[in-house]
Amino acid sequence: MMSHTQSVSVSFRVLNQKQQTSRSVITEEMLLEIISSLPSKQTSGVMFSRNLNFDDHVTFVLSICLQRLYLIKLLRSQWMPESKLCVPLVALIISRISYALSASSCFLNSQQRNRINAFFRKARRFGLCSSTCLCDVSEYLRLAESRLFNHIQSNSHCLSHLLPPEKHHLGLCPRGHSYPLHICPNNLCKCSFIPRSLFCFP
Repeated sequence: MMSHTQSVSVSFRVLNQKQQTSRSVITEEMLLEIISSLPSKQTSGVMFSRNLNFDDHVTFVLSICLQRLYLIKLLRSQWMPESKLCVPLVALIISRISYALSASSCFLNSQQRNRINAFFRKARRFGLCSSTCLCDVSEYLRLAESRLFNHIQSNSHCLSHLLPPEKHHLGLCPRGHSYPLHICPNNLCKCSFIPRSLFCFP
């Protein structure tokens, strides 16, 4: 099993071999070479695979949430008021599904999203979700990405250096940010968080 430090060192070693390529552009071949050199593993609670398929991660998260859903049902059987059930639901389940959601959001296919939405519907059938509870993972994705993008625009954020230099415009029409859009040479680049956020939150 390769440690996280070894995985990072492999990634930098592969990138150093591509010094002829511009630092600002990583080709699809380079990215696939990095991914193929890393084993499928769980890092910081997120399961990554060689082909960037998050099916194992969705299965892993839903298995944990099903166990926690049973615990919340036990709380209800112990006469916990239904109006208070949303507190453990958010703390134990919503927080787990929302954790690092921006990392996998663009790689989740319709089948994986439907599995998560089916879990939300099950929780609502059990009476554990209020009528105001969001039962669509797409809404959580939008909220998570919007919140993270707003945070990284601060110079003190650790990801702020990933943003392109600001470009001042004439102000003819209101915009959500002053950053130019990325030129993405491949689909993997388009699916990454920064280019997607620059396009979705103009």
